[in-house]
Amino acid sequence: MTKFNLEYVVSLLAALGSSYMIYRINQNTHPIITFVLVPLLVAYLMILTINNVFPKLNEIGNSIRNYIEDITMSNIDTMQYFQIFPPILIVFVIFLILLYSNKLV
Repeated sequence: MTKFNLEYVVSLLAALGSSYMIYRINQNTHPIITFVLVPLLVAYLMILTINNVFPKLNEIGNSIRNYIEDITMSNIDTMQYFQIFPPILIVFVIFLILLYSNKLV
């Protein structure tokens, strides 16, 4: 099973950027070329290039993700409000819904 990793994010951003640039440069281009063919070609070429030039890119992305996750979870553990926050959030959301639907007033 293929995992969604940093290679795919970079190739997806390049594909979206290419379709945006083609649309901005020439708006008369056929939509299938602008929004399907060129982005697929760019994404495929980006994945090939990344696999050949930067073979360790996924490991770097995973280490950054693990670092951010570790920092976040340690901050949540030191807050000690993690057990209390979801019920308060639910009550707050219900309060806002009732307030904006004019059933509270």
